[in-house]
Amino acid sequence: HGSTPQAGVNAAAKAFAFLGAYYKNDFLVKLANVISDPNGQTWGGDDNSADFGGSTYNYGIVKYNNGKLSVSLDYRYGETAPFEERVLKLAKTVDMEIENKSSRAYLLFDKKSPLVSTLMKSYKRQTLRLFDKPMAIGGGTYAKEAPNCVAFGASFKGREGDIHSPNEYIYIKDLVLQIAIYADAIASLGKLKK
Repeated sequence: HGSTPQAGVNAAAKAFAFLGAYYKNDFLVKLANVISDPNGQTWGGDDNSADFGGSTYNYGIVKYNNGKLSVSLDYRYGETAPFEERVLKLAKTVDMEIENKSSRAYLLFDKKSPLVSTLMKSYKRQTLRLFDKPMAIGGGTYAKEAPNCVAFGASFKGREGDIHSPNEYIYIKDLVLQIAIYADAIASLGKLKK
């Protein structure tokens, strides 16, 4: 998944490493080394933020057409990461042109905002997990399309994630608890002053 490249094996990196060794091509060997690291440590692109954690780089789609190599990049970064600097540094490291076809700003709300604090109160009332804190994730979300909106739910800490995988499932006990949290949150948000 684009937000968790560290959970998989990059097939392109394996292919570049093999082809680079076979053809004694230093460029492919270097490219394999760079894209096999999902956190950018091999080229100094690793950043860490208090809210989002470490940056991730998913080099997901590789194409070679008419003598031109292209590699897609899904770059997830925190609020303190210097986006433009990192992209330029990566381009320089691999000696390739990087074209930004789309980018979206991260979504980050103050944890003490009325929206987030109200949602957390609903969560804590229903789960009795009084010391849990709100989490920021690297996933894409429709919440970015609407003002004053955050992604809320639907998994719990400690549960293995299998999002977008075959046979995706949810525990019935978790589903029932989520319904209670959402009902509480909807009622509580309805009482907020505009």
